[in-house]
Parts: sequence; C-alpha cells; structure tokens
Amino acid sequence: MDSNKKCKCMLCDEGKGLGDLYEWEEAQMAKHGWYVHFVGGQPAGDQFVNAHTHGLDHTWKHPDFQIVVMLDERNMKAILDTFVDRVKAGEKFSAGMEVEHIIKNMPVRLVDAIEAKRKVLRIVFPDKNGLFPGDPGVAPAMGRQVELEV
Repeated sequence: MDSNKKCKCMLCDEGKGLGDLYEWEEAQMAKHGWYVHFVGGQPAGDQFVNAHTHGLDHTWKHPDFQIVVMLDERNMKAILDTFVDRVKAGEKFSAGMEVEHIIKNMPVRLVDAIEAKRKVLRIVFPDKNGLFPGDPGVAPAMGRQVELEV
C-alpha cells in the first residue's frame, strides 16, 4: 500500500473501534458463514497484501484461503468468492492442487501457509508468462508468493 494513501478499513477510514469490527465479523458469519479481511501495507512491500477468508473451517470444514499478491481489491474478492462458491458446492481443495477456472486462461496453485497462527491455503498465481514460483525465469515478485510470511 502506498504510504501516502489512507487505509480504507472501518478502523482507519471510518474511525470505528475494535468492538465495531468484531460486531461486523459476527454479523457476516451469521449471515454468510464467512467473510474476507484485506490487510495492506505488508512488511514485504507494496507488491504484497494479506487478503484472506475467515469462517470456512467452521461453516464448511474447509481451510480458509489467502492471497498475497497485490491485485485490485475487487479482483481479489471475486477470486475468493469463486473458491468459496466451489467449496459451498462441495468441492474440496488442498495444498499441491492446480486449479482451473479461477482466473482467465491460466490455472492457480494452492500451497499451505500460515496466516495469524492458523493454517490456510495460499492461492499462488502465475506470472504473465504462465510461470509459477520455482519455475526458471519466473518474475521475481511473483516468485516470492510461496515464501512470504504475512
């Protein structure tokens, strides 16, 4: 996140307190069974974010998902929505899977990761040439997705 941009979360932008956040989370769980957190300004740099789901483990007995590559917020939400819709339809995902029909014309991969002391499935994106972390010639920033601690 650009340090000159103000955070758009309810705590920073709307001046709400932690109690309001916890209330919102509880309401989302009651209404939808899950919710998304977008955490910008990661120590890893402006190219990275910590967008992740909460609640899938409780509602559908499935690991939550995480995105660490900085994408447009709407695109990140759409990708997480697609995964959650597929989980709700009964599909099970696990680390090591290559998943089609998430982004246009290219698969994504899933790896185990830790987010705030809990195990999640990190969605790993290919670079513009279709290369993943570990592939020779992968774009440097995209190659860091697996190793990042956010």
